Amino acid sequence: MINNKLSRSITLILLIIILIAQTAFTEEWKDNLKKLSGDGSICVTDLKGNIVYSLREDKLLVPASILKIATASALLDTLDIDEFRFNTDFSLDSMQNLYVKGYGDPFFISEEIALIADTLSVLLKKPLNSLYLDNTYFEHNIMVPGISHSLNPYDALNSALLVNFNTIYVNVSNNGEVTSAEEQTPLTPLAKKLALSQGKKGKFRINLAVNPDKQLIYAGELIKEIFKKNGIQFKGGIEKRQVPEGMKPFYIHRSSKSIRQILAGLFEYSNNLVANQLMLYLGAYLYGPPANLDRGIRALSTFLKSRVGWDEFVVLEGSGICRQNKVTTHQMCELLQYFHPYKELLQEKDGIYSKTGSLHNVNTLAGYFDSKETGETLCFAILLNNKLTNREKIAKILAENL
Repeated sequence: MINNKLSRSITLILLIIILIAQTAFTEEWKDNLKKLSGDGSICVTDLKGNIVYSLREDKLLVPASILKIATASALLDTLDIDEFRFNTDFSLDSMQNLYVKGYGDPFFISEEIALIADTLSVLLKKPLNSLYLDNTYFEHNIMVPGISHSLNPYDALNSALLVNFNTIYVNVSNNGEVTSAEEQTPLTPLAKKLALSQGKKGKFRINLAVNPDKQLIYAGELIKEIFKKNGIQFKGGIEKRQVPEGMKPFYIHRSSKSIRQILAGLFEYSNNLVANQLMLYLGAYLYGPPANLDRGIRALSTFLKSRVGWDEFVVLEGSGICRQNKVTTHQMCELLQYFHPYKELLQEKDGIYSKTGSLHNVNTLAGYFDSKETGETLCFAILLNNKLTNREKIAKILAENL
């Protein structure tokens, strides 16, 4: 009898020890998250908004490029993902001067201009005189917070009419010969001059941000060179000139890229110019031209407040390059609940769909993974505003334990 009681007691004690050990083991991953995140923030919710795991989820922190999910969401809330196309207008006056008016197409690149040239080579019956460029749909020289006047490609300036993301990719040989580093992009006189002025050798990209008027000249030169390949000749020069009131375009080019394709490229390459180009266009679309920073921020902020339910936050541009932007991981999860139908636009790795964000001492990650326990999709956001770079490790732990 005594032995039976002792045996039961020992068994009970062993069960308690096992339970305590299992609980400690279960909680170990949470301790790891605290160590890996430092003073950062983590939030995981289901698609209904229920918090599954959180750590300082209401702390306002710098989001960096995960803010692009907000810009994309605002655009998708207004424009059809597959049907909408950016327009570029082409008009002719009585003197055979060609007017080109841009409306902010972020992918007005060499390949797109070649498509236009192919069409216009059929429509145009006479030689052209001068090329007039109209970029008045955007305010002149918009300065986005966080963008500097450097020559870095991520500091390129926004404009209603820009080509190849306002950059030029060149190759300078050891003997000083300049060629285009892109087969589809012919070398222009301005491109050659700017390439030689850099004092560099090899392949490199030139940002046209230093002089906004030069970017328009380069756009004109590139259009003329590509048109020439299609047999379209110009007798005159290139000027910045607004389309006269009442003049109707003889051809309106609809971009070959849909919003779906533009956003897929945005999330793959995280181009800051493209993100802010979209935000600026949205402001003009909703509140009237010219596009400017105030209208763009108004469009984005209004969407975040009225459609997503954000309350206290700071958004000063649409790409995440500005360090004064401040959001919380809980807010990002709320945004991800809205964005979920479009999650395939994000990059996928090991079953996790996500967008990264990086600035000096800022590492962020936001996206989706499926719960191992329930199989349902969970939204997650990680904001580290410190020297720690553990966002991927944290995401892996979350995916393995939730």
